[in-house]
Amino acid sequence: MIVKRGISLKQAIQWSGHHMVWLLGWAAVDSNVKGGEYYGPHKVMKGNPVLVSSNGVSHNKEVAQKLWNLSEKLTGMSFNFR
Repeated sequence: MIVKRGISLKQAIQWSGHHMVWLLGWAAVDSNVKGGEYYGPHKVMKGNPVLVSSNGVSHNKEVAQKLWNLSEKLTGMSFNFR
């Protein structure tokens, strides 16, 4: 599962590693989280996750494909869902 949040890389780096891991774990196991939803901290860069709006980049198919290709390259794993 991927954390669904439209934050910038700079914002993600500013979060502590522990908070990011906690957010990933929470999103993976919370039965109220649905695919396609975006969550972020209650307060700008801290606090419990709440449902937020996504941004245009999160719906950009070209950006998504580039991220997917880079992820496959960096992990050495390839997936074909066709």
